[in-house]
Amino acid sequence: AAMVGLISALLLLACDSDPVMSPSPDHGISSCPAKLTDLSGLTATTHRGIIDTDMLWTAATSPHVIEENVTLSNATLTIEPCAVVLVDADVPLVADAGAHIVAEGTAAMPIVFSRHEADRWDYLLVKEAGTASLSFVTLSGGGADLITYDGATLVADGPTNRPYVQNLTVRDVT
Repeated sequence: AAMVGLISALLLLACDSDPVMSPSPDHGISSCPAKLTDLSGLTATTHRGIIDTDMLWTAATSPHVIEENVTLSNATLTIEPCAVVLVDADVPLVADAGAHIVAEGTAAMPIVFSRHEADRWDYLLVKEAGTASLSFVTLSGGGADLITYDGATLVADGPTNRPYVQNLTVRDVT
């Protein structure tokens, strides 16, 4: 009986220390806005214009709403795993000269870019002198610009008169 009690206690300890087995706000769906289907209870953080200082867009301050064109210039925008970025109609997010967009989620903690309202947003554009690294990112509801980039949602723009310089890295991007 003592041995059964000891084994039961060890099993209970093992289960209690396993973050997958124990409910925790750090691992729950509520702490990952990118997994929510209804964002109505969250307070939006708005962005517009030129960003020329390094920024971190967190999951905790999601959704991040891009209300007007956002152009990064000589700055790094890091988008945290589980963050949600909602983009208004006909609005792009652009990485210009010296700019870097780092949106690196995981399978368990993805990043979502989507339309803010009914109409489509333009695109995420990485210009020749900018870079972007995207992992476990979903891009939906983009491609409103049917003329400039033929309705693309993700664009890596390179030079036309010399060899292309890799400025976009994608892994598990939908």
